[in-house]
Amino acid sequence: MLMLLANYLRAGHGFTRAMEIVSREIPPPLSEEIKKFVKDITLGRTIEVALEELEKRTGDEDLGLAITAINIQHEVGGNLSEILDKINHTVRERVRLKGEIKTLTAQGRLTAIIISLLPIVLAVIIFCISPDFLKILFSQSVGRMMLIFALAAQVLGIFLIRKIVQIQV
Repeated sequence: MLMLLANYLRAGHGFTRAMEIVSREIPPPLSEEIKKFVKDITLGRTIEVALEELEKRTGDEDLGLAITAINIQHEVGGNLSEILDKINHTVRERVRLKGEIKTLTAQGRLTAIIISLLPIVLAVIIFCISPDFLKILFSQSVGRMMLIFALAAQVLGIFLIRKIVQIQV
């Protein structure tokens, strides 16, 4: 969307007209929101207010970055198409980095899944081989305390692994 908008601005269209053309060329749901933006402008709202409403409706932080830049450009001036090109590059780099981080943390996520499923699978196997062996865990208080401790350690381990592999971009 940002690339199309920058291209239409470079071609000489005004901002509102460029947004209208972009709304026809991109797929929903963003096209619907941009059409609402254009409708707000034609009904007399200021660009700043209409952009603020667009940001509230979408909740997209990348679009919020573009809207902030557009508002600053309207106040200060400058070449909006260049600004949008730079924001488009920034957004693309952020998406690329998120994908790279997801790839690099895949081993940690898989480890968390295996560690969380291993005790359950092992308990099922032991129960199939020797059902009396696991009855102690459920029938005696020490066994129940051991189960509670194991469950708490399991949850803590999963939480710590998730904390390690979640990287904010």
